[in-house]
Amino acid sequence: MHLIQVFSGKMSNIVKCGKCGNETSDTNTFISLLLSIDVGNYETYDVKTGLNSFEKHATLEEDDWMYCDSCACKTETETWTQIEDYPTILTLQLKRFNFNWEWMTYEKNNCTVDIPLKLPEEGNRPSYDLYAVVDHKGGYNSGHYTATIKNGKWYCFDDSNVRQVSGKPTMSELSYMLMYRKQVFNQDNVPHVMHILLFGPPRGGKSTTGNIILGGNYFPCESGSATVTKELMVKTVGKVTVVDTPNLFSLDKSGWNREIDKCVKLCDNDLNVILWVIPISDSSNEQQGLFHSSQIRLSSLPKMIIFTNGQELQNLGESIEQFIERREKLRKVVRFFQYRYAVIENTGGCSYLRYTSYLLEKISELLTLRETTASKSHKMKAKASKNKRVKK
Repeated sequence: MHLIQVFSGKMSNIVKCGKCGNETSDTNTFISLLLSIDVGNYETYDVKTGLNSFEKHATLEEDDWMYCDSCACKTETETWTQIEDYPTILTLQLKRFNFNWEWMTYEKNNCTVDIPLKLPEEGNRPSYDLYAVVDHKGGYNSGHYTATIKNGKWYCFDDSNVRQVSGKPTMSELSYMLMYRKQVFNQDNVPHVMHILLFGPPRGGKSTTGNIILGGNYFPCESGSATVTKELMVKTVGKVTVVDTPNLFSLDKSGWNREIDKCVKLCDNDLNVILWVIPISDSSNEQQGLFHSSQIRLSSLPKMIIFTNGQELQNLGESIEQFIERREKLRKVVRFFQYRYAVIENTGGCSYLRYTSYLLEKISELLTLRETTASKSHKMKAKASKNKRVKK
C-alpha cells in the first residue's frame, strides 16, 4: 500500500446555479483539510464544529456570481465542498495565520483549540482516533515545531529529544496540525461472525492470507515445499475462523469434494465466506482445473478473490484492472466472483498490520451486502405472498 493511498482522499467542489439548478463539480485529491478559525485570540475553537462547517453551503455575493452554461449568463451561485472519499489518515490543518489588511501583514491566531480524541462516524465519514498533534511555537516569520504522538502512550518529539507526557492533548494554544487514524477492524470488533475458507493453488500465499486475516503466525507461511499445507488447518481468533485447505492439486475430483466437505464440517456448517487466493501471475492449467471443478461448491456463498504478490503489478507497470483485462481466462474467473477482489503484498516475510484491517473490512462489506440482498429478497417474497392472498 503506497503512502499516498494512506493519506489521500477525494473531494468535490460543487457549483450550483440559483436560476436553473444546474450543478457542476470538480473532483480532486487532497492530503489534508484546511480548517478556517472563526474565533478570536482569547476564545476557544471547536474542531468538530469546524469540520462540520467544512462542507457548509455558501451563496456568493453578486460580484462573485459565476457563469452558467445553461442560462448563458452569470447567475446567483451556491457553492460547497463535498468529501467523497475519506483517507485512512485524516490530516486537519488549522488556518492560524490570517492577513491583517490594516497592518498589511500576516498574524497568528493563538486561540485555544478544543481537540477531540475521537471523531465519530457521521454521514459517509468513518470513525477516527487522534494519534498525532503538531504544535507550532512562534509567529509568522519564525517558530519551532514539535509533535505529540500516541504509540500506546503519548510521547513528545522535540527535535532529537523524546519524552513520555502525562495527560492527553485535548486543549492547546499551539496546535497547528491534527492527525486522525481511521478506526480499524480487528478480529474482535468485526460486525459479523466470520467462517472463512481459503481456497487456491499451493505457494500462492493462501496460508499467509490466513495469517493476515487473523493477525498472527498461525499457519506456516515460509517458502518451500515443507510448508505447503498438507492437511486441513483451522484457527479461530475472536469472531473470525479461518480454514486453510491442503494442496488440492494432489487429489482427484472426488478427493477435492471430500476435503471441501471436511472444511464445511470444521466450521460447524456455518461457512459463510470463500476466498480464492491466487498470485499476480499467469494462471496455470492446474489453477483453472481446480477452479472449474469447484464452481458448484462456490456458487452459493459470498466469495472474493485475493490477489497476492501485489508488488508484481508495479514490476509490470499495470493496474489490477489492466492485469485482469489482458487475461481472458482470468476475466472469466473474476466475472464469476462478481468482480469482487482485493490485492495484497505478501512477499518479503509475513507482514500483517498493513492488510489485516483492510481484508476484514472487505469481507465485512461482502457479508453486509449478502444480508441486505437477503433482506430485500425476503421482503419481496412476503409482499408477493400477501398480494397473492389478497387476490384469492
